[in-house]
Amino acid sequence: MEFRKRSILLNNKIVKKDFMTFSFIRQENIQEILYGNCPFYEQENYLQKTKDDFVNDKPIFSPIYVSNKKRLRYQEALRTATAVTMIPVVCHAFHVMAARNVFLPASCPDKKRKELIKERKENIQLGGEWKYKKISVLVNGYKVDGAIFGKPETLKNRKWLIFVAGNNSRYESILYNDQSPIKAVLTKIGFNALVFSYPGVGSSEGSPTQRAMINAYCSMLKFLTDKEKGIGADQIISYGYSTGGCIENEGFSLSTPDQVKLVIKDRSPVTLARAAKERMGYGFETIAKAFGWSASSMPKENSSLPEIVIQTAESSTLPALLDSSDQIAKDDGKVLRNASLAAAIFSANRKNIKVLGVSEKHSEDLSSNSVDLLVSNIKEILG
Repeated sequence: MEFRKRSILLNNKIVKKDFMTFSFIRQENIQEILYGNCPFYEQENYLQKTKDDFVNDKPIFSPIYVSNKKRLRYQEALRTATAVTMIPVVCHAFHVMAARNVFLPASCPDKKRKELIKERKENIQLGGEWKYKKISVLVNGYKVDGAIFGKPETLKNRKWLIFVAGNNSRYESILYNDQSPIKAVLTKIGFNALVFSYPGVGSSEGSPTQRAMINAYCSMLKFLTDKEKGIGADQIISYGYSTGGCIENEGFSLSTPDQVKLVIKDRSPVTLARAAKERMGYGFETIAKAFGWSASSMPKENSSLPEIVIQTAESSTLPALLDSSDQIAKDDGKVLRNASLAAAIFSANRKNIKVLGVSEKHSEDLSSNSVDLLVSNIKEILG
């Protein structure tokens, strides 16, 4: 007998099964929302409905997409082991504790941070040129909260950027800030964006684990590429900031859709464990790996996917393309030079990957000049 809730897709409706109780929830059709005769931003209740959705601290009740992603083999083995020993449970507890204190602090924000995010959600400029739609994607039984946004003239062009956040970021900050570098990039290249919160962060359900973060990213990619029940994107840019560069890279080790044309990794550590070692000492790399926080941003040697790496540098002519690890800043404020992806790229002599040097520290927004250099390289790659 099943003792835990499950969600399945039946006749395009979500069925929640809890013993003998069934409830049917209407699943919104993203194809109609985006490409129909009356897209979401032209509907009469757009402003009020969108405001209500964002102010609510819960993911929207009706998932817009259901990811039927199969469990990985080791996860099934973990469930079996849990039945006979408490060791996996203890390991999971330490893994989550490490997330909340070090690797994903956004999952445990302080009171001041919560109030700031609440204020930003309440003050997103819904009546401007950017149009927003809150979404949720069902991943292994829990809802991952996110949003899509773009301008009316681009929302039907099937060009999308998926933003993979850092460990202390919330996507609402991008929506709130009309001067966001991400929005500047979108405007200059004519793309739209999908943003989301990791499991256990913000309104997303689930536990803040490395595997859950990777699964969420893969499910969002699936939502973007699905031409029948998803957005059906033709071109995708995956943009990972800081930790996000590690998460997207690990996601590509599981699946790399043909629609992904470019990967951007913005001030990312080469691995989460290496970043911990360089910042806190040798023993912390071993501890990080033991607790399961070892995601890497280093692409495989046989990868043919174009990549751009953004890295804080030390030079009088920034922003500029870098050609040596000596130009990398010793400390960008979060990640030391030896722990940076850029340093690993130069060490491995990966000349097919562009490294863009910028003056901005790890937690600072890219300047307009840095955005312009990034955009020119994006256009050169995409053609």
